[in-house]
Amino acid sequence: MPTPPPAPMAADPMLELNGLKDDANLWLLVTAIGFWLGFGWVTGPLGWYFGSRVRGRYRALGHHPCAAANWAWGLGMATTLITYLMALAVAAFIITLVGGLAGFHISGLRV
Repeated sequence: MPTPPPAPMAADPMLELNGLKDDANLWLLVTAIGFWLGFGWVTGPLGWYFGSRVRGRYRALGHHPCAAANWAWGLGMATTLITYLMALAVAAFIITLVGGLAGFHISGLRV
């Protein structure tokens, strides 16, 4: 009777968990440093996306996500919202200011 081929080796879950923890720490640092350097419009969505992926992978392996994954996800979300809402506020202020100055000029009132 022929010998069956050897079964493929399963990956060690601890190695994958350590890799996920490293990924979570990386995206937490990228998100935090990007926020403080003014690149939150780029690093915020990246931290949100990759933090969510790491959290999902932890859950798929049957573990609770590490703190760095939760913080990368949450900080990415907050950074994205803060950055885009501030940009919207600045744009609204400029539009209001330009509209107000145009109204004074049209009505004949000079500032």
